[in-house]
Amino acid sequence: MFLSRLTFDTSTRDARRDLSNPYAMHQSLAWALPNAGQDVTLSGSQRILWRLDAPNFVLVQTAGEPDWPAFIAHHPQHLCDHKVKQFNPGAVLQENAVFHFRLQANPTVRKIGDDGKSRRLGLSFADEQLKWLARQGELNGFTPQDVQSSQSRREQAFKPKSRSPLTVQVVTFEGQLVVTDPQAFTRVVENGLGHARALGCGLISLAMN
Repeated sequence: MFLSRLTFDTSTRDARRDLSNPYAMHQSLAWALPNAGQDVTLSGSQRILWRLDAPNFVLVQTAGEPDWPAFIAHHPQHLCDHKVKQFNPGAVLQENAVFHFRLQANPTVRKIGDDGKSRRLGLSFADEQLKWLARQGELNGFTPQDVQSSQSRREQAFKPKSRSPLTVQVVTFEGQLVVTDPQAFTRVVENGLGHARALGCGLISLAMN
């Protein structure tokens, strides 16, 4: 796996567009991967996770090595800098290992409406969001500890030619976690956690305590 840190040039209009529109950002980042520019669902070696970590810093995780020169060739004024490092999550995600983590997620729950249809609804209250994270931990091989949720907001993404934006509830979690099932947790680190992964959610960043 590869982790890239991109510094965007906020003096350019196209870079500002991507930084303000998660859908546009995902479409642009795909130019660093195979099948660049094609509006396809990325999977396997083409999977991409990303997160806006600051006004102009974007963290990108890919299963295969990204081709940032190809990205720059298509978006020559987007970046000021980019750095890439390779890592193997399976080598460090051992049972009972403790990590500091950061996660931007789209916590949701399914509810039945008055019309009898099931809908996915965003969770906007901190206690609901923390319970959601605890449930995800039980399913995915980790136990969150001393977690704080912040920057909870409803974020909009705009698709070309669409009459209405995509709206998702986004929250940032930060704290500690204990690995309880290394195989399950490795899968979620590789694939992301929760929904709206194409819109900048789901990437779990880890640091040893």
